[in-house]
Amino acid sequence: MAASELACARMAAKEGLHCTSARLSELRRRLSENSGNVFSLRDVYKRQGENGSI
Repeated sequence: MAASELACARMAAKEGLHCTSARLSELRRRLSENSGNVFSLRDVYKRQGENGSI
């Protein structure tokens, strides 16, 4: 697991989220796209659900 995936997994675990490798990759991509914004992984996870991408 790459360092960025490990960091993402740790943040997800801290927020009580279970992430597969695919979800980690998607979360990492979204985090990098929004690197200037401060938001939690839970917010990203909710957005994925609203968009039907889970």
